[in-house]
Amino acid sequence: MTVRDLTTADAPALLEFYRTLDQEVTWYYLPFGADVRQETLEDHLRAAETGTHISLGLLDEVQRVLGHVFLWNIRDEKPVFGIGLHQSILGQGWGRRLAETIFARADAHRIPLVSLTVLKTNVRACSLYRSLGFETRGVCTMRSTDDSYYMERIAPAR
Repeated sequence: MTVRDLTTADAPALLEFYRTLDQEVTWYYLPFGADVRQETLEDHLRAAETGTHISLGLLDEVQRVLGHVFLWNIRDEKPVFGIGLHQSILGQGWGRRLAETIFARADAHRIPLVSLTVLKTNVRACSLYRSLGFETRGVCTMRSTDDSYYMERIAPAR
């Protein structure tokens, strides 16, 4: 498995990744909406190529995307973190590896704060985020009233 920057050329593989996620994974992770389209992913990847976002993929030996991690709007006050894994690799430590890779990049870019929202019922993700330095700052609504945590990670002091 390889972790690398995604480019617009990867849009078809990234679309296939999103379209093959099972129902449980998509319940927790749909950053581009239920009807994700190639044009939307191309826009996201173009923004990554120009330095607006950071977008990394976890690819297998045949270049199939099995994980996607990103930071949206890295120049904003509160860039947004997102991570998703294909159900075939859940529980194997890839989420931590992807997150650590992108946070090393965020720290190198001197991004002082990263934010996210996560459903309260996504216990595995909540635990991972806390172990990566995220702290709960409040609750918010994703699917129903107050069903999610709003969390922030402050970059380590240099």
